[in-house]
Amino acid sequence: MQKCGLEDDLMDEDVYEKLAQKLGSFPSGFPRTESGIEIRLLKKIFLPEEAALMIEMMPMPETAAQIAGRTGRNPQQTLQLLLTMLQKGQIHGFPMGEEFAFVPLPFIVGIYFFHSPYVDKELADLFEEYYRSWAEGSLNIKPTYHRVISVDKSIPLEFEVFPYERAETILKDANSFGLFPCMCKLQKQLVDDSCKHPTNTCLVFSQASKAFDNIPSIQSISREEAFKALRDFEDAGLVHTMGNFRETNPGMDFICSCCTCGCTFLRGLAELGIENSVAKTNFMAVVKEEACDGCGTCIDRCQFKAIAMKDDVLYVNNKRCAGCGLCVITCPSEALSLERRPEDETVQPPRDIQEWNQVRAQNRQI
Repeated sequence: MQKCGLEDDLMDEDVYEKLAQKLGSFPSGFPRTESGIEIRLLKKIFLPEEAALMIEMMPMPETAAQIAGRTGRNPQQTLQLLLTMLQKGQIHGFPMGEEFAFVPLPFIVGIYFFHSPYVDKELADLFEEYYRSWAEGSLNIKPTYHRVISVDKSIPLEFEVFPYERAETILKDANSFGLFPCMCKLQKQLVDDSCKHPTNTCLVFSQASKAFDNIPSIQSISREEAFKALRDFEDAGLVHTMGNFRETNPGMDFICSCCTCGCTFLRGLAELGIENSVAKTNFMAVVKEEACDGCGTCIDRCQFKAIAMKDDVLYVNNKRCAGCGLCVITCPSEALSLERRPEDETVQPPRDIQEWNQVRAQNRQI
């Protein structure tokens, strides 16, 4: 958009303010700050014409023709702008019958995470400044954005396990798989706070065939490569997390494997002490004292600092333990195992993203 003076500058300011209000009306939220850093963040991600179209989009799938007809826009220009926004990760799009439908994304989980191909030092610094305000205003609200998934081989075979509790079961109905870089890790690298863990760790999957073949930012991989990637991430000490609901989205869903060094949600628990920042599994680690040789492997392995040695006895703080199972699979003496949490501590995630949105909106009183 060509600016021609003070009036255009004021119009641009207004469109970003309205976009911030729209994102704040989503159940996931978009907390405001006294500094206005969130407006600078939106200006970095959206051009004024992209922000203006985002404001006019409904929170439900619509074709370009439907959006253009409802808003009085040129259909072809609307389609081209929507496709650009889709490419930049600002909105989501998918086939709907013989046409293509578009739907706006929340800031998190959505716009920010899918903007990884375009992240630079400026965006990384802006988000880091916004993070603490966002975290305090969003991570304390239930249901949480993400939930932890236990490593499959850490769960005892005799346990009855729900399908949503096993990563391999979650992936079994998918027909397309892909990997893309973790925005959290990229952002931390750019603010000079990187860690030793791998970066290309966001695993996306879809029930549609060849869903990721034409998306430049996603590396399309086979089923076998997807399951191997999960095992490699576990060996690297990364925690599996995904959306905090039981049923996956058939269009596209993901399992992100990350660490407390970088993950937006895991940092909330480890760095800020926000208990609700990520939903724990319904398992917890327990120690067989007689089998423990005190090697300390699990202490180094635990992302949540839930394991410590006290008076030569290994101790697990179950309030901090997320039940990921990473300690179990590397214990050389097999002194650690997962057990079900007490019934009054178990939580069933919302059924799907619609129920998650409904409960979240109620808890935010919007």
